[in-house]
Amino acid sequence: MDIKGLAILIVFVIFILPGLISVIVTSINTVIDPSPENIGKNVEEATKQSIPWWIGIIEWFAQLPNQIASVLILGFIFFLMWIGVFK
Repeated sequence: MDIKGLAILIVFVIFILPGLISVIVTSINTVIDPSPENIGKNVEEATKQSIPWWIGIIEWFAQLPNQIASVLILGFIFFLMWIGVFK
């Protein structure tokens, strides 16, 4: 496996897979017990997971001092372009 493939796998395991499992678990709970509370939890979880995973990282970088944040955000955007999130 090349470095790019490894980076994509790490991003998937750290950021995508936990959200996917969470949506699946809340969906199964909603199917088993279709109460309004479970449906509300499922909708909240699906809404939370619809936000791109990299937005939270950029928000965290933006809280840092200006010079550090700008370098990290640019580097992160180039990383996202490298792994294929942006074209």
